[in-house]
Amino acid sequence: MLRFLSERRAWVVAAFVASTLMIGLWVWGAPRATARASELIGDRFGVDVQIEEAHLSLGGVDLLGVEMRGRHGGLVVRIDQIHARMSLLGAVFKGSRSVRAVSAEGVEVTIDLANEGLDDSVVELRSKISGGTSASAVIDTKGSGKTYAIDNLIVRIVDADGPLISMKDVS
Repeated sequence: MLRFLSERRAWVVAAFVASTLMIGLWVWGAPRATARASELIGDRFGVDVQIEEAHLSLGGVDLLGVEMRGRHGGLVVRIDQIHARMSLLGAVFKGSRSVRAVSAEGVEVTIDLANEGLDDSVVELRSKISGGTSASAVIDTKGSGKTYAIDNLIVRIVDADGPLISMKDVS
């Protein structure tokens, strides 16, 4: 190593450089995580997505204030918090494939039957979820090793006259 650095000073310099890189990752990565998560969710489900904020941690990413809207209208999903469990190093190299578990809390689904674009939004959502296969195709998630959880799910169905159905703690 450099002659003027003792072993102790070398460790101090290495710790300073490592902490500076970690802080830089958090400052640089949080806005990019929000944008990338919006893009991935939107592409995966065929919806428009807005995310208020993202928090990075060594165990994954927390997305707060997520709102998804059907691109043709009639469908709105609001989620208080989504936690995607993954290693940040894995996320850098494998992207969204590094996600091991996803949990969502405070999910509110509103379906507006009076909106003319609802049918198109549902068709696009179904085609994205099934990956372009027929509606009767079975999607095998057993081998993926991923876990999914939803807490506090509320479903509301409305039409031109107002609310039709409201269900809480739906499973």
